[in-house]
Amino acid sequence: MYNFLVVFQMFMVLGCFIFVIIMTRQRESMLSKLMLCIGFLGVIQNAGYLLELLFGDIGEAMIAVRVVFLGGAFVTTFLFVFVARYCGFNVSGKIQAIMFPHLILEKGPLYYFFRHRWFSIW
Repeated sequence: MYNFLVVFQMFMVLGCFIFVIIMTRQRESMLSKLMLCIGFLGVIQNAGYLLELLFGDIGEAMIAVRVVFLGGAFVTTFLFVFVARYCGFNVSGKIQAIMFPHLILEKGPLYYFFRHRWFSIW
């Protein structure tokens, strides 16, 4: 089972890398640049998962978890901006700045605002 996971993760890294290569050959647009960033962050995240499977020591595995977080933390932000732009919504920089810690840390300013104002049942 362990070898299957390692091989599967290697294919995931390779697949994301091929996606990045394909996206570099697309015409220049904001959506293609966002997808290129998402693909690049996917390569980093999947490489971190692969390193986590391959490392045997706890200290090395914690370094791999940091690599996973480096890639995975920003994927949600770029996906949010991509979906908003793809649907035709113009998301201002102020909204992106507010959503950034909320998407990454899962408890940003909006979480505390809605928790303590109207939705205090949670």
